[in-house]
Amino acid sequence: MKIFKLDQEFKTLVINRCYFDAEHGWLSLSLDRLKYLHGVFPNDPQVYYAEALITKDFLGQGIKGV
Repeated sequence: MKIFKLDQEFKTLVINRCYFDAEHGWLSLSLDRLKYLHGVFPNDPQVYYAEALITKDFLGQGIKGV
């Protein structure tokens, strides 16, 4: 059995996919992916930053995203 280890490269790929999903209108999927990343990489600033940008740019929540 091969064990899949989640690393920084995986995190970068998922964050890029979140931006792609948000740009194409799949905001709930994008936010679900980020929620998953919060569980895998707790207190990671890149995940928080990606969530803030998606919230600000695509949901129009402005300062609430930051």
